[in-house]
Amino acid sequence: MASRIALALIASLVFAAPAVAGDWGRSGWYVGAGGGVGWDFLEDLVEDRVNELCGDKCIDLNTGGTFNFRGGYRVTSWFAVEGMYEGVYGISAKTAKDLICDDVCNPPIAIDKGAKFTDLTLHNFLANAKFILPIKRFQPYFVLGLGAQYHTAKLFPDALGDLLETSRTDLVIRPGVGLDFALTESWMLNSELGIPVSFRDYGDIPSATTDNVSLTLSFGLAYRF
Repeated sequence: MASRIALALIASLVFAAPAVAGDWGRSGWYVGAGGGVGWDFLEDLVEDRVNELCGDKCIDLNTGGTFNFRGGYRVTSWFAVEGMYEGVYGISAKTAKDLICDDVCNPPIAIDKGAKFTDLTLHNFLANAKFILPIKRFQPYFVLGLGAQYHTAKLFPDALGDLLETSRTDLVIRPGVGLDFALTESWMLNSELGIPVSFRDYGDIPSATTDNVSLTLSFGLAYRF
């Protein structure tokens, strides 16, 4: 009896092995969504410039939140194409002390400590090529996206509302690295680090390499059909 039970257990493991292994790299359509945190280095440039003009620390930076949605087709086990939206919201710089807005404000306006100096929102619309290393359930990848970035920037939004708001659309390129982890053949967890870079002259805002560089770190869930 014991030997029969042992043989039955061995047989069940043998026949279950293909199901446990799963077809993790199969072709097909998928959708996914995620969220996380975002930074924007244009804000760093603004902070440096304003603090330089003040001769002291005038503003503090705050990170923003991100949301992304994507859908695509996995062509082979190692390559996929996808469309993606990524938004970065609430990146802001707040005043570190009481200030007077007199350069762009007429008449001058007193800005209290803790008020928003700038508020930046980014919207990236991308077509991605995704290169995957299909190591069973763990699948690290490199993704390269190209598309458009629409973003808005507000100056002193707490005091002036939308009065000093600008918006623009630029070309954006977004390299990134990530990891897909297969929970089942259909459901996958995802983490990704992306670097959206847009190219356009901002005039009096200095930049050594480019005009606007962002960084996003997100975690999400995807479904494979």
